[in-house]
Parts: sequence; C-alpha cells; structure tokens
Amino acid sequence: MADPWPALVPELAVTDWKVSRDFYRDALGFTVAYERPDEGFACLRSGDAVLMVDQIGLGRTFVPAPFEAPLGRGINLQIRVARLGPILGAIGQAGIAPFLPLEENW
Repeated sequence: MADPWPALVPELAVTDWKVSRDFYRDALGFTVAYERPDEGFACLRSGDAVLMVDQIGLGRTFVPAPFEAPLGRGINLQIRVARLGPILGAIGQAGIAPFLPLEENW
C-alpha cells in the first residue's frame, strides 16, 4: 500500500466494542492497529482494509438517529481477503452463517 492510511475508513457504532473487536480479529483475521479501551474504541486492519469500532455510550457518541437493532442497516462492507476458507470456518464455529450465498461477480 503506497499510503499507510486509506482515504476512507468506516467507523461502526457497536453495542460492545470488545465483542466486535474480537470478531474482526479472531474470526476475520484483522489485527488491532490501536485501541482506546476507556472510550470503547478499536481500530482494526487487514491488509489494505481498515475499520474502526466505537461503542455507543462510551467516549464520544455521534447520534444522527436512534440506535436500534440491528445496527448497520444499509451498509455493505466488501473486504478483500487472501483466503476465504479459514474465515468461513471461523465464523461457522462462531455460529454465524452468511446472509446471502457466496458469489463472485465481476
């Protein structure tokens, strides 16, 4: 990656930053770039992909609308990975199934 920081980094509002951090790290293979536990915040990286998780109600919370489950409606994150098999195995062990069938579109 030419620039160490992508031009666009999504920050996801979450109900439990540790659970979210652990999911992205343990199931999806991200590494923790840095975190601020007292603010319920973590920045995660996987190759060129970077995202942030921020716990609602800890630290700064931006409230553009009521937070209602499921959070993240209307957003689709596409993350390029080197190997999909291990990720599918890890999320399957966590009891999570893909919402849509897997496909490759070009």
